[in-house]
Amino acid sequence: MCFTASAQSEADSTVSTQPKNESNFTLDGSVSYHQLYPNPKRAGLFSAVLPGSGQFYNKQYWKIPVVYALLGTGVYFINFNSKNYRRYRQAYIARIDGDPNTRDEFENIYPSADAIKTGEDYYKKNLDLSVVLTTLGFTLQIIDAITYAYLKDFDVSSDLSLRLAPVATPHGPAFGLVMNVK
Repeated sequence: MCFTASAQSEADSTVSTQPKNESNFTLDGSVSYHQLYPNPKRAGLFSAVLPGSGQFYNKQYWKIPVVYALLGTGVYFINFNSKNYRRYRQAYIARIDGDPNTRDEFENIYPSADAIKTGEDYYKKNLDLSVVLTTLGFTLQIIDAITYAYLKDFDVSSDLSLRLAPVATPHGPAFGLVMNVK
């Protein structure tokens, strides 16, 4: 048996090739390639400048609230952990400065400087993690905009067929599986 794949492409009459100076509409009134398919570089640039604008450019409007919810959550945790880290840091510095007249806000809560140092380390670790995850989320929304723009014209139709048919090979005719992708 011989396995071959033959690809057949059907050109859409409203989609033309991409000349450099094409306007949005062709002479027959149909929509051009540029209006149907977004530019991946432009989508990535828009998302990098303003989060969610690449998704807007790609006409994926439902993703914009998701992007802002994720990035807003990240910014909230960065702010929360940064504020608490600074509180514990100032209390730790006040506790170890050697001056008995210096007071800190955790004086009656934590008896030793080691307990305050543990809290400081905890919030520092969470602050670093929040910054990394928020940066990752920002980067992923840019990658999402670029990927969608690249794959906008990817054909996901279910018109795939596989059949047994005669096939011409260099060694003569044979039977093989032929897959038609339309």
